[in-house]
Amino acid sequence: MLFRSIFEAALPYLTERTNHYSSYITGGTIKIDITPTTVVKSKGNTEQREKLNVSANNQYGADVYNGHSDGERRRIDVCLLLALQDLIATRATKKWNTIIFDEIMDCLDKTGIEHIIDLFRTFKDKSIYIISHSEDIKKHFDTAMTIQKKDGVSSIKEVI
Repeated sequence: MLFRSIFEAALPYLTERTNHYSSYITGGTIKIDITPTTVVKSKGNTEQREKLNVSANNQYGADVYNGHSDGERRRIDVCLLLALQDLIATRATKKWNTIIFDEIMDCLDKTGIEHIIDLFRTFKDKSIYIISHSEDIKKHFDTAMTIQKKDGVSSIKEVI
């Protein structure tokens, strides 16, 4: 039960940080709430599992995560990822200054990409690495690398 109380104690912080990022990425149109739920399984054994319930209420539509478009869900996911990184950083013994995202911009329209890039520009003293197959993403960053894979070996093809 100690884990549950520590876990539940972190949820208000996690919700606050998620909504902080949502204010940048969605313009505040999506309010996110993170609450605990307990799932009890009963196939011979009674088992309790903690899960998170993430509700994402869009002032223009959906009030459940799956009711949002792919792009809206991606924005919510980014907010959650950044909030989780913040939570981890509060408990870390060393400063966390590197962020790596793989295909984070998929499913996003031009506006969604710009909002995330604008948010990233507010991060001071952080190195941000974005892995993407989209050529359009490169123009938003100071440095871009093209990696090629040939005969099972990856190597840097170009740095601009």
